[in-house]
This record gives sequence, structure tokens and C-alpha cells, in this order.
Amino acid sequence: MDTANEPLSNPFFADEDGLIQFAAPNGRYDLRTAQGGLDYRVGVQCNDVDDAIAAAAAEVAAIKTEIRNWYYGPLAEDPLTRPDGTDMEEGDEYHNTVNHSRRVFMQGVWTAFTGASTANLANATDPTKGGGMSAFSHAVNYPEGTMGAHARGIVSVKDAPFRAMGNGINDDTSAFQALVGFESIVIPPGTYKITSSIDLSATEIAFQKGAKLSISAGAVVTLGYLKAGLHQIFAGSGEVTVTSRSDYIFPEWWGAKNDFGATDSYQALQATLNVSMVQRNVVKLSGNYGIGTRLSIAAETQIISDRRSTLRPASGSGLQNGVLFLPGNALGRTTLPSLALFSGVAIEIRCNLADIYVPQLNTCGTAILIHTAGSAAAGKASVLDSIVRFDAVSACQNVAIFRSDYSLDVIQGVGVYGNFITNTINSVIFDGVAAYNDGLILDVLAIDFVTGGGAVLDNRTNEPVPRFTAKVRSWLGGNGFVDTSLPTQLAKGRWDHAELDFVNAASFDERHLGSNLIRASRILMRRGNQKQFPVNLVKLSTGKSGFNNGRMIYNPRFLGAITLVADLAAESTTSYYFWHIFADANYYGWKAQLADGADGMVIITTCHDQSATENGRVAVVIKNIGTVAIQSGTVMYLYVEKE
Repeated sequence: MDTANEPLSNPFFADEDGLIQFAAPNGRYDLRTAQGGLDYRVGVQCNDVDDAIAAAAAEVAAIKTEIRNWYYGPLAEDPLTRPDGTDMEEGDEYHNTVNHSRRVFMQGVWTAFTGASTANLANATDPTKGGGMSAFSHAVNYPEGTMGAHARGIVSVKDAPFRAMGNGINDDTSAFQALVGFESIVIPPGTYKITSSIDLSATEIAFQKGAKLSISAGAVVTLGYLKAGLHQIFAGSGEVTVTSRSDYIFPEWWGAKNDFGATDSYQALQATLNVSMVQRNVVKLSGNYGIGTRLSIAAETQIISDRRSTLRPASGSGLQNGVLFLPGNALGRTTLPSLALFSGVAIEIRCNLADIYVPQLNTCGTAILIHTAGSAAAGKASVLDSIVRFDAVSACQNVAIFRSDYSLDVIQGVGVYGNFITNTINSVIFDGVAAYNDGLILDVLAIDFVTGGGAVLDNRTNEPVPRFTAKVRSWLGGNGFVDTSLPTQLAKGRWDHAELDFVNAASFDERHLGSNLIRASRILMRRGNQKQFPVNLVKLSTGKSGFNNGRMIYNPRFLGAITLVADLAAESTTSYYFWHIFADANYYGWKAQLADGADGMVIITTCHDQSATENGRVAVVIKNIGTVAIQSGTVMYLYVEKE
């Protein structure tokens, strides 16, 4: 039916505004709408309006009946049953029209209800009465559980009898000393001058916005559980200690500014870190801060940071170095803000057991410095079992430097892990003096060397770096490797027993690695979707110039081919050669296995690294174990692998 109760055709059509109106008996209908190429089905529930109104009215009537069953309304005398004739129940009420009182059915009899008297409300000792609900006084010790006891525990420092002024001029020390022992304190807006030490560590304190303690030099204020927003609540040259009752503390309480370095927040940040070092509360960083002095972080300090938080040199400060982790054993994971614009070192680590995460390091000289600063006078120093994680390092000249100041220092079990490194010159540097370095790791997804002149691995000490692991799991390349004047090097200095695993690495040759720099190492180069063509080995008389267009190869696993240039007599041997950037004068560093050709008549007797004689040269010696000569022109294929 349409809205005029006229039958509708099926299908029926919307009006010019696209409106459809219809009526139908109660029930659910499948309404199909179609126009052009569009076709939709919509479930529609139709309800009779009169039925709905009747149901609502019945529900209201039931509620009224229920109320009438326990509240009888005005009556002249105590009733004997409920209005519906059922037995009366505890708590039923009615209004007596004779004595104008409210009467309640309690414990089987009707009783007049009497409200609490003023005297009862003011009673200071009986919890069943007022217990201080009126005539409250802070001077009265109310019994536990009374309203007075609760009210006495929550006071304002400006209440009588404390009456702190909060004007920054008058000394409010005595007012705060009188609050010692109270359960909870509210500090209204104002600046409260404190001139001597106070311990309020047992008190819960709520700082309203605009409330601030101005603590004079020499005074120490000890606080416990604090409630405050991200605004300054401490000022002056005195000291504040916040105990571990406050799980989290914020540099904004000491005056740090979220202004992207427009002001110097060093003092506020360092004060917060110093409290955490002693009390073990967690420092929460959520702003964009500037510092004019490098932050010193004790190993015991705990920090978590919002991912949007940043740290940079304060405007005009010229600060070069960002954060120093002091020696000691770290406690748990530390999450730092992103660091940017430190022309020296962004993060320097001298502690053990650190687990440090920083989202981004941008436009810094050196992103990460692992540093042992031992000396003959102070003794050896160590950095043990510490890791640094990052999401991205961008436009930093050096990603990670491992540095020792003393020959007895130890750096061991330290790893640098990340996602993406871009626009860098050096990924890993070892400098300082040669010390004990072992079990160190660089493990990232990708490295992009935008300019040349640097290296993936750069050892600037006078001893080989042992057992270093470098993994690039997705991509290693960039314009640095194709720089014609100073191409990026795979390694500078000597590296022994390293493990290198590079996926989708650029093509390398002798321009990218000097002779015998990576020795006795396990090397894996993997490139996807690349068909492997055999590399033709040559006779020594042909030389490197006739091998692979005069370029050394770099893949530590490759398919080689030998084409005999002369007949190979029975029981005779001959040598063919290839030149490889990872040849390292390690006689046992290569293995070769015949894959095809010569019908089982040939064996490989040796795969001999001769790079001590000529840079990059490796000899493969084959022997005819048959009874007849193998003809010139015969082609044999072999698998060659750097062990």
C-alpha cells in the first residue's frame, strides 16, 4: 500500500527526489532497488505503530504497578498488605497524611523515618553517625572509615590551618611541613617558595595546572606519588627527588619545552634522568626537545619515548654530541627519541647489557659510537652484550664506530640492528687502538651508499678485526659503488674470520676491495632472479687480462667452465685460473667440483689460492684419470665455492 492506503504495483517507482514510501503488515520484507546497472537488496522491517504504542503503554503500566507495590502513596494509617493484596516486604514505604511523616516497613513493623540530625553529622567519633560530615576540622583525628577521616586525608595546601600563600614571595615551607603525614594533598595554582628540606614521600600529591614549587638552593624536597600534567611543577636551584611510588616521571615537570629546540631543555632532562637513576622510576619522553649540553644517562636509568618525540641541539648552542650512556650494567630496554642534527656523535655507548631502540637518526656525523675509554691509569674498560636498534639512519656520515682507547679494553657481543640506512659514507668503522673485539654484528635490511669514498667495513686499527658479522638482508648498493674516482669499498683494513651475507648486492670487482683484506672468512652473495652463466677459466699465459673482460669476479659461489686449449694426455694434469676479489692467500679457502663434461675421465686435484703470488689469482688443477687423451676443445663445467 502507498501512504494513501492505495495498492502499489510491483515493481513500484521512486518519486523525482528518489523517495519511496509504502506501508505493509508487520513483518520483514526483501526490498529490491534497481536503476541502470545498479541492483541492491535491502532488508526492511515493518511494524504497526499502534501495536508499538500499546506495548509501550503496557510497559509503563507495569512499572507503575511495581512502584505502587513498594511505595503505597498517601494513607491515613499503617496498611496491612500491599495495594495488590500481597504481603508487605522490607523497605516498603507510604506517606502518613495524619502526622505528615514518611513511614518505612522495617523488621516487620511500620517505623517513622528520621533523617540525620546536625548533631549526628558533626559527631567526630561514631562511624555510624556523621563522622565529621559537618563541622569538619583538620585538627580532629577522625576514626578510620569515617567521612571526616577521608576528608582529612585530602587537603589543599591553601586550606586552614596551613594557608600557604603561593605567591612566590612568602616562605611557604612551614605550610608544607605541616602537611607531612596527610594521605593526599592538592596544590592549587601558584608558586610556593620552599627554603628547607621536606619529606612528603608518603603523601599523594596532585598539582593543579599552574602550581609550582620554587625550591631554594640547599633544600631537598622528597615526593612520592604525583599527579600532574605535562607542565612545569618544579623550579629553583634546590633538589627534587620523586620516589618509585611514581612509576613514571616527565621532564616537563622540571621545565622541559616541547618546542623543537627553540629553548635549551638540558637542565630539565638531565634532572629527570638523575632521579630515575636513583629511584628506578621510568622517564617518559613525549616532546620535541632541544639541548645545549650532551645528556649523560646512567646505565640504571629507564627511558621510554613516544615515537613522535625528537632530540636535537638547542637553537644556537652549536652542540655536536647528543647522548652518552655511562659505564655500568643496564636495566631493561631503553627507548630513545629520534635524534637529529648532531654533527659529532648522536649516541655513545659505554655500558653493558644495553638494549637501546631509537626510531631514526638523521643528519648526524656518527649515528652510533661503541666506546671503551680505558687507560693505563684507570684500567681496562668494556662494553659487553649491548645492542642498538633503529628504524632508519639517514644522511649520517658514519653509521657505527667501534672505538677502544686502551689495548686491554674489551668490546664483545655487541650488535647494531636496523631497517634502512641511506645516504651514508661508512657503515662500520673500527678506530682507536687495537683491543679485544669479538662477536660484533651489523645486521640491517638495506644500505644505500649515495656517495663514494667510504666503505662497508673500515678497520683503521693496526690489527685485523676478528669474527665480525655483517648481514644486509634485502639490498646493498648505491651510487657510491659506481663512483669513478673513489668507489665505496667492501672493506678497508684487515678482517679475519668474518661472516658476510649480502642479498641483492651490487656487482663488485677489484676496484671495491684491496688484496687480502678479508681473510679466512665465510662470504655469501645472493641475487634474485638472475640466471647464472658459466665463468670461463683461462690458462696462466692468457692472464687476468683475458679473464672475464679483465675484471675479477665477486660471487663466492659460481659456475665455472674449462675449455681445453690442448689435448690432455692420460694421467696428465693441467691448470686453469680465475681471479676473485675474495681470494685471500688461504690455501684451503676454495673447493671445486666437476658438474659436467669429460665423461668421468677428469678429477679436480686441487683448488689453490695463489693470491700471495698475484692478487686475486686461484688455480684449479685437473687430471685425466682415463687411459686415452681428452681432446682439445672439450668443455667441462665445475662448481666453485669460497669456503
